[in-house]
Order: sequence, then structure tokens, then C-alpha cells
Amino acid sequence: MAFEIAVFGVRDNEVPYFHDLNKYNYDLTLVPENLSLANVDKVEGHEAVLARANCALQVDMLQKLSEHGIKYVFTRTVGHNHIDLLFAKEYGITVAYEPSYSPYAVAELAFTLALMQQRQTTLAVANAAKGQFQVLPQMFATELHDLTVGIIGTGRIGQAEAELWRGVGATVLGYDVYQNDKAKELLTYVSEDELLAKSDIVSLHVPHFPGKNDAYFDASYVANMKGGAVLVNTARAEITDQDAILAAVEVGKLRGFATDVNADTQ
Repeated sequence: MAFEIAVFGVRDNEVPYFHDLNKYNYDLTLVPENLSLANVDKVEGHEAVLARANCALQVDMLQKLSEHGIKYVFTRTVGHNHIDLLFAKEYGITVAYEPSYSPYAVAELAFTLALMQQRQTTLAVANAAKGQFQVLPQMFATELHDLTVGIIGTGRIGQAEAELWRGVGATVLGYDVYQNDKAKELLTYVSEDELLAKSDIVSLHVPHFPGKNDAYFDASYVANMKGGAVLVNTARAEITDQDAILAAVEVGKLRGFATDVNADTQ
């Protein structure tokens, strides 16, 4: 009998990949919706669940999964803070994540989001859609080779983004508690304060440690940033004080804020 996995949050374009790459012939049930208490009964008869980052697997959900006989919870993400590991262990559920998820996919997204904010392309496109083609003062931007980009968190993703900025001639600064030789080939390590003060773009690639670095990038960090800088967060929403960041954008302290994560949906 094949190993049965209920896969949640499957997009239409992903379906062929699940079938083509299923080389061990697992019995897959592909569910378009994210796993929730409203549809948890779909796991009945399965041994494992494969979820995405915005499927919250906390105490109540893990209890339900255990009641349905689930022994394994897999997440197709690098981060696993959406899963309560302690309670998973208590319920006898084995958890696995994807530590080698493509660093380039995230780095390229961070690079793109930063460019959109720096060059104000979102504003230009929105105005063009309204028939407004005037070049506004805020649309003027520093050329890429004159930018200083600061990367906080210089692991594989941070290094991949550093490569992209080096490729367009930008000066790249880095900060990490644990410096590494590979990153030193791509950027210059400086103190966190120096990075914030000098960088036109600051990109965050910091893991979230619940109870340890919640909302650590707060109003004091924003205050130390260079005026008119852009902040990008493709890590975890929980590491930032989003209200403080948005307030800084509203008053013009920051040129823009770009993120693909939200604490309410992870």
C-alpha cells in the first residue's frame, strides 16, 4: 500500500510537478485550499500532511491531526515557525522541512522588490493605467551603480542577493552575528549601525526565533536608517514592527517598504 499524503495549498500550475516528480509513487491527495480547522477532515485516511507556510500548525491543529492518525507533518518551506514543534513532539508527530529551498528564488524576489521601490515603478505603472504620464519628482532615483545596499543576514539567501547587487555595480554591505568567508567575497561586513546609516536599500534575511527576536526591527532601527532608504523584508513578518515601518514611510523617512510576508497570514 502506498504512503498517503494530503497536500494542501496546491496551486493549479503546481499540479503537473507533483505528478511528474512523484518518483516514489506516493498516494497524493492535492487540495487547493490551505489546511485549516474547516477542512482538516480531508486528512482522514492519510499518514502525512504536506503544508505551506500560511498553514498554521499550532496546538489545536496538531491535536486534530493526531486524532486523525497523522504521523508526519511536512512543510515545503525553509522556515518552520508556523509549526509548534514542541506540541508536534508531544503528539508523536514527526516534522520535516526543506532547508535547501532555492536561495535564488527568494533573493531574486528581494532584488526585484527593492528595484520597484527604488525606481518607483509601481507608482509609475499605476499612474499610467489612469492615463497620467507625468514624471513626478519622487520618481527620480539613484542609478544602481551608485547605490549602497545593506544585507542583514548573510546566509545562502543573503549571499545570493549580494551577487545580484554586485552584478549591477552596487556597493554591498553586510551584517551577521556569524560572518562567513563566502559572503566576504561578495560584500563588506560592517556594524549594524553603520549598515543602517549608509545603505540606500536594506534587505532582511533573518530567521524568526519566537520569543527571542520578535519585532526586533522596530522604530529605533528605522530611526537609524538613512533618510529616503528602502526596506525589504522577504524573511518573516514577525521580525519587524510593521506599524513603525509604515509610519516611517508615511512621513517620508523611508522611500518605501516592500515585503511578501504578513504576520496575520503565516
